[in-house]
Amino acid sequence: MRVSHWAYNALGDGGSGTGLNFAVVEIVEAERRLGLDSNVFDPSKEDEIKQGEADVHVVHSTLPDCFFGHPRKVFFAHGTPEHCVTYELRGTPDMPFTATLTWLREAEAIVTQWPRHKRIWDLFMERAEGVHLIRAGVNLERWAPGEEKAQLMGNPAVLFCESWFEIKRPSELLWAFAAACRQPTFGDARLHLYNIPEGCKAFWATFLDHLNLRHWIGSFDGNKPQADLIKLYRGAGLLVAPAPYGDQSRTCLEALACGVPVLSRSGSQNASYTFD
Repeated sequence: MRVSHWAYNALGDGGSGTGLNFAVVEIVEAERRLGLDSNVFDPSKEDEIKQGEADVHVVHSTLPDCFFGHPRKVFFAHGTPEHCVTYELRGTPDMPFTATLTWLREAEAIVTQWPRHKRIWDLFMERAEGVHLIRAGVNLERWAPGEEKAQLMGNPAVLFCESWFEIKRPSELLWAFAAACRQPTFGDARLHLYNIPEGCKAFWATFLDHLNLRHWIGSFDGNKPQADLIKLYRGAGLLVAPAPYGDQSRTCLEALACGVPVLSRSGSQNASYTFD
């Protein structure tokens, strides 16, 4: 059986450092060990689309138009249902990345890795048996303490590198940091912000200016390859994860594996294994 997985840039340039990219590669490798002819293709690359014909298409990002009518499609629902569903509110002219409501209707099956997610997807699907839970866990073999680390300003250097979408946007973190740095006993902490979407940088730069935070910002950057992200974790004095709800954050687990303390919101899923 030939299986095509569709994900943006899962193999190029070490990926963008996201859990989605790492998961797709691990799934393909596991399927090959089971004897399947499994491959990953980028739906934005014409030469890869030409090679993508398969018995089953697994949608991680989106699916090329030429395969949309294929009868055997599986949607792999990465991330929280809150994030997946609200992505379609962005109003992109073509089919948006992770067009969840479309795949809930069109896919033969949905795959998720979290029990809470399955309970929510069951509500959307007419056929509850069409939602499959795979308890894959999180592979942290790549993440460990080490001497090779980024030199980050601040004592402590406070790191935020979650995805900047919906419930994980750092608005409340920035407000709290702005209030704290005005206190005479604040010290010399610096906030390092990563994984900022390119199209949102101008907005967040203005946001920081209005809060008079620029002096306290040590880094303001986009996605980083895995090797650089590991160095950032090791160089930080603290990682913050203030999302109010959702599931355990891969970012928190990676930071903890690298020996970095994590501060999360009290009552969140992360609070069971971090400081709150």
